[in-house]
Amino acid sequence: MFNENKAIRVKKFIERLKHSKGEYAGKPFILEDWQYNDIIKPLYGTLNPDGTRQYRICLIEVAKKNGKTTLAAALALYHLFVDGEMGGEIYWAALLKIYHIVQKWKNVL
Repeated sequence: MFNENKAIRVKKFIERLKHSKGEYAGKPFILEDWQYNDIIKPLYGTLNPDGTRQYRICLIEVAKKNGKTTLAAALALYHLFVDGEMGGEIYWAALLKIYHIVQKWKNVL
């Protein structure tokens, strides 16, 4: 079952946010087409028969400097303030930093 209105709700929330630093500071966060079509739309528009989201976990792998941190922060804000799920949890991990820490310690040992 698919309901694009659910995805559009997330998109509208995100696009009301503003960047807080860098060259885009103060400007609205406008989603790139791939961010909406490949992440937001399937993640939030695909529903179970009871109307709940089909996907509960999302792994986003994108090259550096493609806005994944900003998108993840925007989605975290959506879940924190708008989603309405009681007791919802948000987990965020940066594997590259973990990889670098492991490599550093391998060289020491």
